[in-house]
Amino acid sequence: MNIAKEVFQNSIYNLLSTIINRAGGLIFTIIVARLLAPELFGVYSLTLTIMLLFLTFADLGLGQTLIRYLADALGKKNKTLARSYFKYLFKIKILVILVFALALFLLSNAIAIFIFKKPELIFPIKISTLYLFIVSILDFIAFTFFATKKIKFYTIKEVVFQVMRVALVPILIITLALQFKVIGVFLVLTFAALCALIVSFYILRKNFLFLLKGKTIKVDQKRLLRFAILLMIGVLPGVFFTYIDSLMLGAMLPVKFVGFYRAAYMIAASVGSLIAFHTVLFPFFTQLRGKQLKNTFKKLFHFVAIVAFPMTFGVALISKPFIKILFGAEYLPATLPLYILAFIILDAALFSYFSALFQAKEKPEVPTKLVIIAAVLNIILNYFLIKFFSGIRIDLGMLGAALATFISRYFFGFAIGISAAKQLKIAPNFESIYKPLLASIGMSIFLVFIMFIKPPKTILFGVIEIFLAAIIYLILLYLFKGVGIKDFIYLKNTLFKNEPTKI
Repeated sequence: MNIAKEVFQNSIYNLLSTIINRAGGLIFTIIVARLLAPELFGVYSLTLTIMLLFLTFADLGLGQTLIRYLADALGKKNKTLARSYFKYLFKIKILVILVFALALFLLSNAIAIFIFKKPELIFPIKISTLYLFIVSILDFIAFTFFATKKIKFYTIKEVVFQVMRVALVPILIITLALQFKVIGVFLVLTFAALCALIVSFYILRKNFLFLLKGKTIKVDQKRLLRFAILLMIGVLPGVFFTYIDSLMLGAMLPVKFVGFYRAAYMIAASVGSLIAFHTVLFPFFTQLRGKQLKNTFKKLFHFVAIVAFPMTFGVALISKPFIKILFGAEYLPATLPLYILAFIILDAALFSYFSALFQAKEKPEVPTKLVIIAAVLNIILNYFLIKFFSGIRIDLGMLGAALATFISRYFFGFAIGISAAKQLKIAPNFESIYKPLLASIGMSIFLVFIMFIKPPKTILFGVIEIFLAAIIYLILLYLFKGVGIKDFIYLKNTLFKNEPTKI
C-alpha cells in the first residue's frame, strides 16, 4: 500500500476516533455542566485540571518515545527489538505512574487549602488519583496502536470509554447527594477508563502478542530515557498552554469563572482536535526521508489549512449562540473568552505538525527550548492580564487568560515554524496560508452581514446560515486559486485507488 493511501486511511480513523473523543467529551462536559451548575462545575473543572497536570508528569514523554522507537523497530521488521522497547518502557511507565498518583493523593490537602484556598477541592482531588492511575496505563497502551499504525483499535478504545462515561454520569450525579456529586463524576471516569483498558489490553494481546511474549534484548536505555526526558521537558512547559490559565484563574478569581472558561476552552479544543493529525503522522514522519517528507508535509499542511481557517473564524463569530445552545443561558459569560480562544483551533491544527517533525527526527530539544520560552511568557502574561482585566470588571479576568493563551501559543507556533524552515528545510507553501485566510475573512464578512440582517432564532436557521457561509468560503477559495481540480483528483486517487500516488 502506498504511503499516501495509508496516511489518509489512518487519518480517517484518527478523525473518527477524534470525533468520538471530542463529541463524547463535549456531551459529557455539557451533561456535567448542566447537572452541576457553574459553582460545582468550577470545582470539577479545577480538580480535573490539577489531575491532568499530574497526568502529564506521569507520562514522562514515554508515550511519544514508544511511538518513535516502536515504529522505527517495526519499520526495520525487528520484532525482538520492538518487544524489548515496549517492555522496558512499560516498566518505567508503571513506576512513574505510582510515584505521581501517590504524590497527588498526599498533596491534595496542601493544594486545595494553601494554593487555591478552596477546601472543597480536597476529596475530589483524592478520588481523582484513581482515575490518574488507570488512564495513564490506558494512554500508554493506546500509543501502541499509533506506533503500529492500527488506528482503528484506538477508535474502538474511544468508543468504549465515551459510551461508558456518557451513559453512567447522569445516573450517578442525579442519585448522589450534593456534596458527593463531583466525586461521583470522577468515579464514573475511573470506571469508564478501566473498561476501556480491559478492551485495549485484549486487542493488544490478540493482535500484537509478539510485544508481550518472547525473548528480549538489551536496549539503549540512555538513548530512550534521554529522548523521553527531553520530550518531558518540552511537554511540561507546553502543559501551561492548556492548564496554567485555568489554574491561575482558580487561584485569582471565584471558582465559577474556571467553569465558564473551561466550557469555552472545551469547545475550541474539541473543534481544533478534529483536524489535528500529528499523532497519526508521527510514525510516518519517522520513516520518511528527504524530498518525500517535504512534499508530504506540504500537501498535508495545505489540506488542513483549507479546513482550519474557516473553522476558526466560524467558531469565533457564532460564540454566543454556540455557548447558549450547548451549555445553557447560565453559561453565557463563557462567550467572552471563546471569542479569543477560538483561534487556538488554528494553532492546534497547524503548528502541532512542526513539533512532530522535530520529534520524529530525534531533535526534541528544538521544540523543548521554544516551548519553555513560550511557557514563561504565558505565565507572566496570565498573571498581569488576569489581574489587569479583573480589576476593571471581575469577569474580564477570563479575557485576560484567553489573551495570554493566544499570544503565547502563536509565539511558539511562529517560532517553531521558522526553526523547521531553517534546520529541517521544511516549510509550507505561503499560498496555503494566505489564500484560506483571505477566503475566511470574506466568509466572515458575509456571515456578520447575514446575522445582522436576520439573527438566527432557531438551530435550523443557524445551520442554514453556516452552510451558506461555507459555500461562500469555497467559492472565494476557488476564485483565489487556493483549491482546484487537481486537489480533488489527488484526494480521489489517494483515497480510492491502490496504485501509487505521487505526494
